[in-house]
Amino acid sequence: MKQMQSIIWSDRLETGIPQIDAGHKNLVEALNELFAACFVGQGKATLSHLLDRFAGHIERHFAEEELHLAQSGYEQLTAHIKEHEDFLEKIAVIRQNAEAQDLSHETLDFLYDWIVTHLDIENRDLRSLHS
Repeated sequence: MKQMQSIIWSDRLETGIPQIDAGHKNLVEALNELFAACFVGQGKATLSHLLDRFAGHIERHFAEEELHLAQSGYEQLTAHIKEHEDFLEKIAVIRQNAEAQDLSHETLDFLYDWIVTHLDIENRDLRSLHS
């Protein structure tokens, strides 16, 4: 990460499902806040707090999303839940490591890439599920 990263919310990221879109916006805002704090060199306590906030948003959103997908008869639900579980495990490791050292550029790139990719795939799947 050579410059400050951020995810810019746009219609392209919307699923058309208000509850899911609101959760996605919260994730994007929390992640952008974390990126900004890293870019300006905030201390470990601030970064740890923001990472915890992001993780809380992720956990709540995943639970809401999985419930919605189950109720909608989403055929790839098991695989989707596995992706969520794997990501939550990585977030737990990142949170643990963040207490001892600064967040690396690789970690920030991973978070950015995972969220952007997940939103793209999920939006495509959710649009097809509701069309």
